[in-house]
Amino acid sequence: MILILGGTHEGREIAEKLNQMDRDYILSVTTTLGYDLYRETARQCVVQKFTEETLSSFIQSEHIELIIDATHPHAAEIKKTASRCAAKNHIAYWRYARRVQSVAHPAVTSNTHFKTFEDITAAITYLKETAADDARILVTGTKHIPAFLEAFSPNQCVFRIMPGMESMAACIQNGVPTGNIIAVKAPCPAFLNRSFFKAYNIHYFVFKNSGAGSAFDANLESLSESNVTGIIIEPETIISAVVIENVSALEAAMLQNHF
Repeated sequence: MILILGGTHEGREIAEKLNQMDRDYILSVTTTLGYDLYRETARQCVVQKFTEETLSSFIQSEHIELIIDATHPHAAEIKKTASRCAAKNHIAYWRYARRVQSVAHPAVTSNTHFKTFEDITAAITYLKETAADDARILVTGTKHIPAFLEAFSPNQCVFRIMPGMESMAACIQNGVPTGNIIAVKAPCPAFLNRSFFKAYNIHYFVFKNSGAGSAFDANLESLSESNVTGIIIEPETIISAVVIENVSALEAAMLQNHF
């Protein structure tokens, strides 16, 4: 049995390839939205947020022989957890790597302003040191809500989230004002981001460099023709013994390794 750690469009690509190859696999996602998006493609789809303990248990109970990690480029913890669990259980771990492009990109014009940071802590430190007390910050995703609300007034922060129950729950649990929640499925078109900039009087736009096929291009493009400064978080580099870059390479590796 093969385990795909998914929740991304790459997870769907892998599931489609394994369907063609008639392989047994389970696609795992972490949200009900992910389940709704990918359950029709995957032969088996489960909603599960793995810890090292639960992943090891899952590997044993489902007789997993190969983990194909197609998680988000910024999902560093699950990548480390999956790599450790694979080694511990003596099974193969392959990382299906999305190409992460440089911010030196055609979408960036001469009047685009942005800064890049190695992690969210560095980005928040910069904003605390340079942003005006009344600066408004648009942040994508829910992962760093607590960090932003600890550093800034709740009225300063607007969160653009995926329109799912888990995302809304994270906002509510952390006390995000309802008027500061934008629920829209990514990728969000540049023109729509710009309308949010105007409607919420945004000064800074915080988003991740998530690579090819993600919302990154549209987020970056939205900075052009605006006075908003982009705060771009680069992904952590994760070292993996086997890195697969496309479905053709995946099929070749599976045949070569008898999966």
